[in-house]
Amino acid sequence: MSHPFPRAMVRLLAALAMVVATGTAGALPAQADTYYPIKGSGSTWSENAVRQWASDVNPVGIGVTYSGNGSSAGRSEFLQGITDFGISEIPFQTRPTDGSLPEPVSNRPYAYMPIVAGGTSFMYNLKVGGRTIRDLRLSGETITKIFTRRITSWADPQITHEYGSQLPPIDIRPVVRSDGSGTTAQFTLWMDKQYPALWRGFFPSGGLTSIYPSAPGIIAQNLSTGQAGFVASPTNGNGTIAYLEYSYAQSAAGGPFPVVQLLNKAGYYTEPTQYNVAVALTKAQINTRDPRSPDYLTQILDGVYSNPDPRAYPLSSYSYMILPTSLSGSMTPEKGKTLSAFANYFLCQGQTKAGLLGYSPMPYNLVKAAFDQVKRVPGYVPNPREITSCANPTFDGRDLSKNRLAEIAPQPNSCQRQDQPRCGTGQAATEPGTGGQKSVPGGGPATSPAGPGTPGAPATNPGAPGSSPAGGTGSGPGPGGSNPAGGGAPGPGSPGAANPGAGAATGAAGSTAGRTATGQQTSSAGTPPSGQVPAGGGPAARTPGRSGTDTASGSAARSPAGAGGGNTPGATARVPGFAGVGGPSASVGAAGATPAGGPVDEAGGVVAPALNGQVPMAGDQLAAVPVTLGQQRENGALSPLLGGLAALELLLAAALPPIVVGLLRRRRAGRSS
Repeated sequence: MSHPFPRAMVRLLAALAMVVATGTAGALPAQADTYYPIKGSGSTWSENAVRQWASDVNPVGIGVTYSGNGSSAGRSEFLQGITDFGISEIPFQTRPTDGSLPEPVSNRPYAYMPIVAGGTSFMYNLKVGGRTIRDLRLSGETITKIFTRRITSWADPQITHEYGSQLPPIDIRPVVRSDGSGTTAQFTLWMDKQYPALWRGFFPSGGLTSIYPSAPGIIAQNLSTGQAGFVASPTNGNGTIAYLEYSYAQSAAGGPFPVVQLLNKAGYYTEPTQYNVAVALTKAQINTRDPRSPDYLTQILDGVYSNPDPRAYPLSSYSYMILPTSLSGSMTPEKGKTLSAFANYFLCQGQTKAGLLGYSPMPYNLVKAAFDQVKRVPGYVPNPREITSCANPTFDGRDLSKNRLAEIAPQPNSCQRQDQPRCGTGQAATEPGTGGQKSVPGGGPATSPAGPGTPGAPATNPGAPGSSPAGGTGSGPGPGGSNPAGGGAPGPGSPGAANPGAGAATGAAGSTAGRTATGQQTSSAGTPPSGQVPAGGGPAARTPGRSGTDTASGSAARSPAGAGGGNTPGATARVPGFAGVGGPSASVGAAGATPAGGPVDEAGGVVAPALNGQVPMAGDQLAAVPVTLGQQRENGALSPLLGGLAALELLLAAALPPIVVGLLRRRRAGRSS
């Protein structure tokens, strides 16, 4: 029997949803708005994030061209009026100590605005007997000695002591930047602050420098992409190590590449995950004394370097956009409108993508201060939404002075302590929930499960070409027996036998390693040849979400192995995806898909899958942004009606009777099937 009133209500709500779909409830403006193209240049450290954000806003007519030509070039081009904005890791150098000329800041009024956090990592390529070393751990002193040429061999006793095993006598080849670089400036500042005798013995003037000094044995490459490409080279890369933003190690060809686990002041070796960076930066000093000061919001990182928290990654920092505050150079009110609309996006929705891009989102106090800085841009357009609705994972709705990401960051495993043998045969950092990155692979049992994540429910609407549902079983059994990727008991695998794997799955470890699987075998000692993950008996198999062939719950979260070999997938992202609540898009990895599913969003909507492996947006942003960001589903994007209905449901779920919400869900499910 039909019910005219509910049907009429659905038609009315559908019409209202079309209004939502035009952008009235979202952080991005309607597509009909006109925006004058803008261009910027500078930091390569931030480039991967900036390019992603520019790609996100392009479908609604906001044209942003960005050239990652180095922070020094970005600052120079901004002052010359060539660009509309610059991006740099360090402020203008008005009193440089490295012999360079002072930058003429009087040429153009400006303001600094923080845009994203991250960690400067040490990407390396080291193979022993054809096996890639993935668990290198070093102290800051050893890193400094490597980059000042005090240590030149991987077999050096200091490396042997910290790593726990002697590496072959391969020459260490440090790869540095050849151009003026904010990454170089941050790295050299850290060495000067923490190891002044070593650094000043190599660079007598001391202090930071944007141009790395040349020395025998040091390889200089242009831009971060040049560094990453050289280290990743299958012919020239062995023995190399480079300093660059963590994002580049994650996205390098043939990667993700391992990065050094860096010793912190608490005596633990950590990686620059979004969690560890968030923890470290709780000790950053931000200049907030005078909003009109040219140094307003700049950072002092001494407290970050010496943060006593066991989870902290010492070389963490922020990157800054340099905003024009007058109609000088290339700036016009029309460009100011575009620039402020772009900033309104990446300071809000864009921060949700930081973790999976290899960065860390900014906390509430800096996001709020950054929005205030945007108001100084000529032609500024107001942010159309409340900051607290940005779905930023650092925001704690109960206390905005707290950093939620830092609070839930997992404690390191005991094997990450400097006085303990290193963890297994793989990188040791673990992360909970969405954005969980690495497990504790290898021979010994995992000392603790990964974070507080819980398995998601099976996806009700997996998208092609996903290989298995979230929270379900692995894609195939290994020789040691099958084990659900969602965390079952280990199978009866035999760790001692030399056994080839039966497919893209490991045995007793019960996880599916997308990049390292395909025919693994173990030796009689239980050590995998050629850098492979053991096929049986090990609790340590990795399940990297980005490889696409494994199962994981959440937005491409990688699920670490728990104690005894079973995997516990991280919790699914608690914000809905681009495609709308219950939409058909799946979280696509590099070689397949991992459908999302599971928990219910705090706003009342079912958690929906993310697009292209990115962290999804919040409810009322769904309809404002086209589904086709980066890649489109093979069978097309969601209709505006369905996207609008999804967004409207989230907005009104608390007020509408449950029966109407149920009708909306059933109607949407019928149209999408």
